[in-house]
Amino acid sequence: MADKSLEEWLECFSPRFAALYAYAKSPLPNDIGERHNDIEKAIHFGDEVGRLLADAESYLTQHTAQAVLLVKEQHGDLNADERKTIIKDTVRKIQRLVDGLAVTERSIKDRVYVGLNANRSR
Repeated sequence: MADKSLEEWLECFSPRFAALYAYAKSPLPNDIGERHNDIEKAIHFGDEVGRLLADAESYLTQHTAQAVLLVKEQHGDLNADERKTIIKDTVRKIQRLVDGLAVTERSIKDRVYVGLNANRSR
């Protein structure tokens, strides 16, 4: 991550984001054997999406800092709330990526709990 620009990182991992999003939305298995495999898969994918989320948060921090400096330089006459709004608008796409990855991470982690609970109730 450290040696890639945000654009390069997105190009590299966008297909993986799509696969993780699709898995998070996929139906839960009913069969106990399938559930066991799904739990293992969810643990692995949960780790993977967590690491991608950490990278995305790092890019968000970096781009927010850059936006703060730029907005301060270009819009020093605006009040703090107005500058904050411009900064948020500048990084909104990265924030949306971070939020989407966080939702996917929660969904995948919830699959583990649902699968374990289903196995206990059998």
